[in-house]
Order: sequence, then C-alpha cells, then structure tokens
Amino acid sequence: MEPKDFDLFDRYLDGKMTAAEMRVFEQMLHDDKAFSESFNFQKDARLAARLDGREDLKNRLRQRNLAAQEKQKISPGKNWILVLAGLLLLVALFFLWKKGQNKPAEDLPHQEILPEKSTPGGQQKQSEPTTPGQPIAEKPTEKQPGSPDVRQVFAANFDAFQSNEISGMLRADDSPDAFQQFVAAYLRGEHNEALRLFEDLSAEDKSNENIQFLKANSLLAVGKTDAAITVFEKISAERNGKYALEAQWFLGLAKLKKGDLVGAETIFRELGKGKNSPYQAAAALILKQLKNFR
Repeated sequence: MEPKDFDLFDRYLDGKMTAAEMRVFEQMLHDDKAFSESFNFQKDARLAARLDGREDLKNRLRQRNLAAQEKQKISPGKNWILVLAGLLLLVALFFLWKKGQNKPAEDLPHQEILPEKSTPGGQQKQSEPTTPGQPIAEKPTEKQPGSPDVRQVFAANFDAFQSNEISGMLRADDSPDAFQQFVAAYLRGEHNEALRLFEDLSAEDKSNENIQFLKANSLLAVGKTDAAITVFEKISAERNGKYALEAQWFLGLAKLKKGDLVGAETIFRELGKGKNSPYQAAAALILKQLKNFR
C-alpha cells in the first residue's frame, strides 16, 4: 500500500469525496483485493482507536474512584461529597458510552459500486456528474474498443460538460436561431440532434473554440470517439484557452474509452500534478485503478 492511499482512505471515511470520486474508489475496492484489505485495516484501526479512547476513560475513572475511596478512609466526614462526585462521573461515562454506541461504525456507505447505466456514457437520470454539468448520453453509433473493465472506468467518470454559463446562453425567444437550438439540444442531452444542428451554424460559430468544445462532448457522448479526440487535442493544446483544462480531462477519458491506456495515463498523471486542478483527486483515483489492467 502506498502512503497516499491513507489520504484516500481518510477522505472516504470522513465523507470528503465527491460522488464521482466515491464511485471510482468503490470500484477500486471491488476490483483490487490488496487495496480493499488495506482499506479495511485502516477502517478497523480507526474504530479500534476510538474504542481504546473510551477504555482509557474508564480506566481513569477507576483510578479516581480508588483515590476517592482512600480519601474517604482519611476524611469520613466528606463521604457524601465523594459519593456525589463518583455518581457524576459515572453519569458522564454512561453518556459518553451511549454516544459512542449510537454513532455508526465507519463502514462503507450503502451505495452501488457503479451506478446503473441506461446508456454507454454511464449516465443515470439526474446522477451527480463527475465534471460540472448534467449530461445525458445517447446510444453510441460506433463499436466501443477497449476491455469491458476499462469501459466501466470511462462510464463511471464521463458526463458531458455543462455549466451555468452554457445554460445562460439560452434566451426566452419564440423564434430561436440555429445557435440557440444547438445549445438547447446539447443541454437536453440530445447529442445526435445537437450535432445535426451544429451543421446549421454560421462559419464563424463553427470555428469558435468554445462551441467546438461542446461539439466534442456530443461526439464522445454518441460514441464518435476518434472525432472527439481530434477536437479535444486541438483545444487542450491551447493552454490559455477557456476550456483547455476541461478538454484535457475529456481527452484522457476519450483515450481511455478507445483503449489507449498509455495515452490516458499520461494525461491523468499530468492532471494529478496540478494542485488547483478540480480533476486532481479524480485523476489520481483513475490512475490507481488502471494499474489493475497492466
């Protein structure tokens, strides 16, 4: 077990992981026996430490009671004070013990290893996305490469990008133009329709990098992985671009879906180095899981 695994265990047990991180973490527990055993050891150790703390409190109480008894022999006139003090300590111990009994053990949260997927993109209805947004993937139009396990990792982490800014592009209009229709279809998760409407956009809109980014998400959602990779590579290469970091994340997922483990690992390793990257933790978990496929 690596030292950084302790941080993952603590973040999980303390409930500090996002839903997407928890899905990947639980899949790792399911697939990696050694990782699961290390986690269970850490969980049991934390529980034992908590129980040892309660036992230490009881031992201290016993010592104080013995001291009180010795003092009682010396000062019989103060018996009622010692008795009262002992009762108060016993009541305090009882409430501490009761509180510990009522607190649930730090077991695994009751949820599925991987969410049910009605589409190859891995989206549930109203599921919490891995990245900002709430996509709904459609049925792929090309055969998915890679092993089934690798595709599961992709499906557990892919959600087509969405944000409040994209939602704000829509206006209340009885006669929406081509751009408005494209954005509306994208937000509804109708990615085949969004790709069709993309062709109706002006040449200026088609060449816009931000709109290209949405198009690439739709391409990946419907299974046109090669075409999506081409667009994501171009956008992520522009380091100062608005969606350069997001494009890098989706490029890693696209390569994962394609079965290019070396390319995917290279991208996720780079994402894991960024201290302020919103994908740092998720990238680290994916890298940990990909070790099982070597």
